[in-house]
Amino acid sequence: MVRVCIGQEQLQTVLCLKNSVSRNIKGSVTKPGQKPIVLVNPGLKSNIKQFCLDLATAPASSMPFNIFQQSLEIVRIFIKLDFPSKWPELCEHIFGTLDSIAANLDSIGSETVEDFYRFLKFYLEVLKEQNIKKLGTKRAAFVEQAKTHLQKLYPVWQNIDLKSMDIDKMQKFTQDDGIIFEISKLLDK
Repeated sequence: MVRVCIGQEQLQTVLCLKNSVSRNIKGSVTKPGQKPIVLVNPGLKSNIKQFCLDLATAPASSMPFNIFQQSLEIVRIFIKLDFPSKWPELCEHIFGTLDSIAANLDSIGSETVEDFYRFLKFYLEVLKEQNIKKLGTKRAAFVEQAKTHLQKLYPVWQNIDLKSMDIDKMQKFTQDDGIIFEISKLLDK
């Protein structure tokens, strides 16, 4: 995990990185369907992807939301170009996190719920990009990948859905219950 000092300088650094990645990788595509001309060596590109993944999945207590959002934008650029075939580590991270959440869902409390929310926000962005890409890839591969995602996501969704139904007919609606409903809405997307 990346150790991050919170401050204006870190936000400027992430913004600079996002702009650089956008110009040198995403901006190198000039025609629809054209493969990008990568102006970054593969080793550096791999390090940038890991760094941004670490930023996007850092605990909420160590990462302000604006830095999370900017790092998520960088991850989206790499998802468009490299995911899933050239970035299998992202799939492993997502599936491992979903398994961990499903196994430990009962222990998610108010101190970890924002981390859970950020992961789901991150995961939603990954799925949005994949949905956009499905028309440009082989449909059979997309369908197979979708099955795996659903198998990993279903235990989490089912557990949260059951928790939201167990509230005493909505009479004791607390702030934590509201957060559970917000997370449930993200899962339903």
